[in-house]
Amino acid sequence: MKLWKVNVKKREIKDKNVSTEEDIVQKLGGKEMELEELFEEYFKDELNNQNYIVSNIHIIAIIPATDSLEWSIDLSDTSTVVSNVDAILSDFRELFKRCCCEKLKLPIFKPDKAHPYYNAIRDLQIPSNPKYKQRPLLLMNDLPTINGNDGLTDTTVLEDLSQIKEIMIVLGTSGSGKTRTLIELLCKKYGIYFTGLVKENPGSGDLRMMIDHIFPRLKESLPKNDLYATRYSKCLLFARIYTLNYILENYGKINPCNWAILQLCPTVFFDYDIFEEITSEFRKISEQYLDDNLRKLIRNISLLVNQKRLPVILDEAQELIDRFQNKFTSTTDKDKSRPLYSLVIRAFTISGICVIPSGTGLTMKSVLDITGSHAMKGATWNNEDLIVIKNEFGSTKMLRNFLSKFGFPFDDHQDIMRWFVGRVRFATTFVEEWLNNNYGIDELFAKFKGYYTDPDSNKSIMVKIVNRTNNDTIRQGIRNNLKEGESEVDILSLLERAVIKNWFDGLNSIIVEKESALELFEYGVALLHREKDSKLQIIISEPLVIESALRYFLKYTDFSLHILRRMSDIDFSPSSMGILWELLIPNAIIKLFQDEGVRDIFKKPLPYNDWKIYEPPNGSLSVLATRSTSDYTLPNFLENPVSPFFYPENVAGPDVVTVMCPV
Repeated sequence: MKLWKVNVKKREIKDKNVSTEEDIVQKLGGKEMELEELFEEYFKDELNNQNYIVSNIHIIAIIPATDSLEWSIDLSDTSTVVSNVDAILSDFRELFKRCCCEKLKLPIFKPDKAHPYYNAIRDLQIPSNPKYKQRPLLLMNDLPTINGNDGLTDTTVLEDLSQIKEIMIVLGTSGSGKTRTLIELLCKKYGIYFTGLVKENPGSGDLRMMIDHIFPRLKESLPKNDLYATRYSKCLLFARIYTLNYILENYGKINPCNWAILQLCPTVFFDYDIFEEITSEFRKISEQYLDDNLRKLIRNISLLVNQKRLPVILDEAQELIDRFQNKFTSTTDKDKSRPLYSLVIRAFTISGICVIPSGTGLTMKSVLDITGSHAMKGATWNNEDLIVIKNEFGSTKMLRNFLSKFGFPFDDHQDIMRWFVGRVRFATTFVEEWLNNNYGIDELFAKFKGYYTDPDSNKSIMVKIVNRTNNDTIRQGIRNNLKEGESEVDILSLLERAVIKNWFDGLNSIIVEKESALELFEYGVALLHREKDSKLQIIISEPLVIESALRYFLKYTDFSLHILRRMSDIDFSPSSMGILWELLIPNAIIKLFQDEGVRDIFKKPLPYNDWKIYEPPNGSLSVLATRSTSDYTLPNFLENPVSPFFYPENVAGPDVVTVMCPV
């Protein structure tokens, strides 16, 4: 520990913003006190001067860096740090001038000249992925402008709520368009974009830099961890706020879309990640300076751009949870601990800011327990601060409208396109693959479908779900904290029952309104939906998801033997066992025509060697059989089949109907 003697008024120490040894010498005229000397040696002048003022004598202690909040970085003179940052930003004056008068353009994707649609794709001017420049990036294609309505999603509700809320939690199934929606929000409202995953995603690596820096330095003392993580988080936010304010003050009103693009693609426009560098610079200044100036700059920006709040997005926020369980304190319960996620939200909850955590791995458990009761009020299931995003292609017509923008030959491949009804990621990823590869469409689709549905592929939707249920840290925490007598929801069993119900009973979708079913959305197998009455629903309907689940379950289970118990479980009907006999018949017929050793049950051979079960070209891909309704009866089925099997009206006559056709 170092000691310094100063002879100044107490107010001067505070007003001169002293934070380093250099500050003590230059600003306060301090004199370092050697450990071997007695105190009286340093106060001889004062003792010999009858007019000295006792209240002006102070001893300032400097804590060694190994125990300080900085851990691995020394504080520097504040004015020097600010000058360094200004010098960094001034190198890009031409870029900032351009940002204020024209829309920034990303590098354009260049398709293979051998691609059959080369000219049409080239003319589309689709952005390329900054991380993989040979690939297209539809996520950044056709972004809206502040005065335009040309976005792909409706951000009106988010825009309005971001101006009145301190925090909003954005939830949605993996691939449902959360990131695109939040980017479009920032094209309409000035704000900040952080992301916890940058390997394949756009965005600065500054938050990831903080995560990787903090984790190996965590102590056993949770309060010390709090202090360090809070200070680093403030540096992170201050770097962005300072940069935006610098541009507005020096170059005029930058378009919010351009400001968003600079944050999403810093290495494209700055040649390196400028936000990492500026954050590192601001780590050298005192926390008091951060606190005072953060609020000042936020207020100034709000006045300059006429916004009440700046939305601060924490995308892929699950990265602040997974490795940081039980590392930080709770402000509301001394017996509980919190992950880094809670500390960052706490640090960002400042007047004039709306914090918006989002991410595929954000679970309802994390929203309820670790966001913080100071931010989340009320029951999670119906909480108004939960924003559900479900961008999807709900029909082939919607898909056609989307694909036509890219010149995709939809009309020649309608049978393939039916598989992409559902979340936007399925279709957009396939289109990116099509744009980037010179494969035939049928060949490309076969590979794509196998990627998502083959139970022997580690990329299968179902295989990834199973792996995650075994490794998920949140789920492990739930298991460890279950009260005596409680039982955990068997999420795989619930999924199995729902998929069988869909497949054998002709339903286009399964809708669940029980809170226990939320994990189906958390693991990416169901779509999360909010009705107008604020009730959350889980919907299982997407063909690729159901196909993946079916292939996985069929690999390990004979549905013919297993269906009785499962179907009874999900129907909860005393007549289910009788009804199920009908449901077993289609499976038996399929085996019969696949020649699976059942010929001997017939006294005479059947003429089926050259016949097959008719598969309707426009049928539902995730349905084996449909039931009769008032609008769709047996004559309708025979005229226009929508599934391989049909259960007619509950009257005398056939129990199950199918149509056979020559091979």
